Amino acid sequence: MSKKRNSLARWTTGSLTAISLLTVAIGLARALTSSSSPIFAEIAIEPQALKAASGLEPDYDFDVSREANFITGPIVLEAALKRPEVARLETVKQLGAHVVVRLGQRIRVEFPTTNVLRIIDSGERTFESVTLVNGIAEAYIDEVTAETARLRAERISLLERARRDAEHRLVEKRDAIRRFKKLLETTESGAGPDENRAGDQVLDWKQDLAKLKIAIEQGEEMVARITAELPQLQNAARVSGVELRRRAEL
Repeated sequence: MSKKRNSLARWTTGSLTAISLLTVAIGLARALTSSSSPIFAEIAIEPQALKAASGLEPDYDFDVSREANFITGPIVLEAALKRPEVARLETVKQLGAHVVVRLGQRIRVEFPTTNVLRIIDSGERTFESVTLVNGIAEAYIDEVTAETARLRAERISLLERARRDAEHRLVEKRDAIRRFKKLLETTESGAGPDENRAGDQVLDWKQDLAKLKIAIEQGEEMVARITAELPQLQNAARVSGVELRRRAEL
């Protein structure tokens, strides 16, 4: 009986030791893998939604890959450095006077899938690196959102001016049509001895009248298009074409 107990004890001890070693091995493997992978955040971009929210034409060439230079450039990095959680990082303070240039060299951008960009810190995996990457990602989103709002406001202002101008010209053209019609009625009803000359004048007026009618049709079409586009732009303000898909983490 004692031999069986000793065998069982040895088997149990051996099993526990093997499990412990396996657990340690798995932990080490995870630690090594974790320490070797860089810190990154991912941002999803919908070009069509951004163009609609900005008031840009649907066929405007929006190349997501060009955003890499914007993210590692001074506008986004300076905006990130103004964020309190980034400004107080020792990592940032150690970069010195040329912090923007050095950050631009340290941060890189990749595109793992279509319309998804990944902001990567090539430095060590630390909590400060996590804060830095998330700060840059959020600064980029803020800059894109602000630029979208600015472009949309410019487009709305432009359309409103164009509509006022078109409506003003329509009033002028309708007044001109009324004058031409009155002249034609007066001339045709009171044709005198110089009938040939009057006939030529009437022909010119009728041609001008036809041109005015065409111009009015075109003006009314323009006003209708503008009137339809303005609500679309106002509704587009509630659409976000850029969002943080994955925050950086250790």
